[in-house]
Amino acid sequence: MIRYAILLACTVLSLSAGQPLLDVDPRGGRVLRIPGFDLRLSGANFGSSGNPAADQGESGTVQSSSQGLSYQRGEDGIGYYMLDRSLTSLQTMTLIPNRSYILSVLINADVDRNRTNGTTEINLGLRTYDGGGKNVIDNLNGAPLATAGWQRWEWEFTTDPRTTHGRFHANVYDLPKEGHVWIADAALVELPPKPMPIYGRGEGVTFQGGPGNLPMRIERVESTPQAIRVRTTGALYTFDLATETITARQLIEQERDLAIWKSSLTLKGLAILSQTSTEVVLGNDNLTLGVQCDSLVMVVPHNDLVLTLTSRIGGEWNRLAAGHLFVRDGYGGMTVNPDIPLGSGRPARLDANVRPGRVVSGELDFSGRSDDQVFLSQAKPGWSIKWYLSPGERIGISTFPPRLYPWKESFEGSFFITRSSTPVERYAKWSRYARAGIMWDFFRRSWGGSQGGKFLLRNEAEFRRHVAALKQAGIHRAPYLSPYFYSNRNPVEFAAEARRIRDTYDVDGAYYDGIPSQEWVSAYETMRMTREIFKDGVIIYHNTGHASNGTAPLGEPSMKIPAIETYANFTYAGELVYGYGKDWAYPKYIASQYRMANCIGTMKSSQWAGLTPTQRDLMLLLHNGRASLLPQDRESPSDQARQDQFQIYWGILSELRKTWEQNGNAANFFETYYLPKAKELSKGVLPE
Repeated sequence: MIRYAILLACTVLSLSAGQPLLDVDPRGGRVLRIPGFDLRLSGANFGSSGNPAADQGESGTVQSSSQGLSYQRGEDGIGYYMLDRSLTSLQTMTLIPNRSYILSVLINADVDRNRTNGTTEINLGLRTYDGGGKNVIDNLNGAPLATAGWQRWEWEFTTDPRTTHGRFHANVYDLPKEGHVWIADAALVELPPKPMPIYGRGEGVTFQGGPGNLPMRIERVESTPQAIRVRTTGALYTFDLATETITARQLIEQERDLAIWKSSLTLKGLAILSQTSTEVVLGNDNLTLGVQCDSLVMVVPHNDLVLTLTSRIGGEWNRLAAGHLFVRDGYGGMTVNPDIPLGSGRPARLDANVRPGRVVSGELDFSGRSDDQVFLSQAKPGWSIKWYLSPGERIGISTFPPRLYPWKESFEGSFFITRSSTPVERYAKWSRYARAGIMWDFFRRSWGGSQGGKFLLRNEAEFRRHVAALKQAGIHRAPYLSPYFYSNRNPVEFAAEARRIRDTYDVDGAYYDGIPSQEWVSAYETMRMTREIFKDGVIIYHNTGHASNGTAPLGEPSMKIPAIETYANFTYAGELVYGYGKDWAYPKYIASQYRMANCIGTMKSSQWAGLTPTQRDLMLLLHNGRASLLPQDRESPSDQARQDQFQIYWGILSELRKTWEQNGNAANFFETYYLPKAKELSKGVLPE
C-alpha cells in the first residue's frame, strides 16, 4: 500500500524514455525555473502552511521534523521529498503585471477520487503579491489526478495589474490513503505581450446575457442636432455634441448629476448605430459607446483618448486603485473600470491630480485606497481624474443604483445552506424564513474546485432527492457553482454548464462563491448570462473579494462594480473582513447593497467585533441589509440558541414589513418611515 503524497523532485537526472518531457517550449517568451525547487538545499525555503514565519527555521530552511517532510529516492534515481499537505515556496519570483504566463509542470499522478467521494483535488499555480508584500491573487488551477505515467501539464493565466512577484503554491484537498502525485519539474513560461485587439466602429460595447426579468431596461432615447440623451432605468446620460461632454445623472433614490466627462476626441457626428430594449450603441469615426440597461457605458476609442472626469459629488466611501474607481455616498454613486487587454503588459494610465494638503475642491484623499474597510473620504465635489486610452483599450463608466430596491422580496426571507447530510424534512420548516437554499456539497469539490470543465455530482440520486424536497417546500434550489474556481474564464463555457445543470436537474438558481477579479468583463458577462438562464430564479453571490476568492474588479472587499452585482438576488459579503462596533462603515456602504447594486445584501458577520449576533443582525437592518440563515453568522454552538437569536431579528423584520405595506409608496420612505421604525424596534437591544 502506497501512502498518498505529493512528491517534489529534488533533482532530475534522467527520465529514460520520458526525457523529452523535461523540455519546456518557450513559445517565443522565456522559461523561468521555480527558484529553490531542490528541497534539500538550504535556499529552497518551501513550507506547507503558506506562512513564511511559520515555515522557516532558524537557518531559513524547511524543517522536516515540523513540516512532515521525508526524503525518498525512486527506482529511476530521482530524489523526492514527500509532503502530505499544501505547499508554498518561500522564495519569490519577479513577475510582470498584466502579463500572461504558462505554468508548466511535469506530473505523474495516480489518485482515485472515488475514495473521497470526489472531493480530492490538487490545485497548482502561483500566489502573487504587490510591491508592498500583499497577497493580491492566487492564480491556481486543478491539476490532473490520473496521468498514466509522466505528463507535462500546463495552463495559462494573466497576472493582476498590481503584481510584482509570486511564489509557487499547491493546494491539497482531501487526500486518500492510497495513490500518488509526483512532481518532477515546475517552470513558468513568460509569454510575449499579447497584441492589442482591433475594434471597429460599433464594436466592443455589446455583451452577452441580459437582465432576465429584473426591472432594468433602456427607457428612452432622444436625438437632436445638439445632443443625444439615453435614459436607462437608473441613469440619464447626455452626450452633448457641442461641448464634447457626457453628463451622468442618477435617477433612483436621489436625482442628481454625478459626473461630467470631457472627451479629447470630438463627439461631433455621433449617431445612434443600434438600439434595443437593453442596449444602445452610439458611434462616430473617433469613438464607439454602448449604454447598457444596467447603466454601464462602455467607451471604445478608435484614436488616442483622454477622458476627464469631474465629479459633482464628493463621495464618502471612495476607493481608487490600479485605475479602478469606486465612489459612493449615502444615496448612490459611480464606478470607472478600465479594461486593459489581458496579457498586454500595459497598465491603466491615469492622472489623479493628487496633491498634499487638506482636501478641498480638486484634491483627492483616496488615491491608492483599496484594501481599507473603515476609511471615509473628506473629498469635496469638483475633484477630477484623467484616464488615457489607446485603441484596443476600453473603459466602463457606470451610475448606481441601476434599479429600484426590491422591498417586497427583502421581507420574504433570506437563504440557508443545505448539505447532502441535511434531513429533507427540515425544508418545510425553513421555508417560512428563506426563499433559497445553497446546495453546498453535492458536486465533487465545492470551495477550490477547478479540476476539469464540468460540475460532476457525487451522488445523483441524492441530489435529485434534495432538489425535489426543496421544490416541494417552495424553496429555490441554488447549487454551489463558482465562476471564480472554474477551470477557465470563458463565460460562454461556464454558462453552458449552468444551463446544463438547470435543464438536467430542475434547479432554478445558483450560488456563486466568487467571480473573476481582474477579468471584470468576463465576470460581467457571466452574471448577465446567468440571469438569462435563471430569469425568475435566485442567484446568491458571495462577493467579499479575496486573493483566494475573487470579485470584480480587483478581488478587494472595499471595491465593487454594482452593474455586475445587481444581477444577483442576494450578495453575501464580509468574510474575514474585520470591523468593530455599531459605527463600522463597511456594513452600510458595502454589505447592505442598499443604494448600490440594490439587490439584497447580507453579511458573513462573524468578524464584526463588539456586537452580539443579534445586534449585528439589527445593525444590518438599520442599513437596509438583511440577515442570512447561515449558522456561522450566529456564534452559539447550540442550534436552539441560534434559532432564538434569529427570531428576534425576524420579529423586527416582520414589523418593518408592515411599515412598508402602509407607507412604501411615500417619498423618502427609507428616511421618513423605515429607519425611524427600525431604530424604535431595536431600542434596548442595540448599544447607545
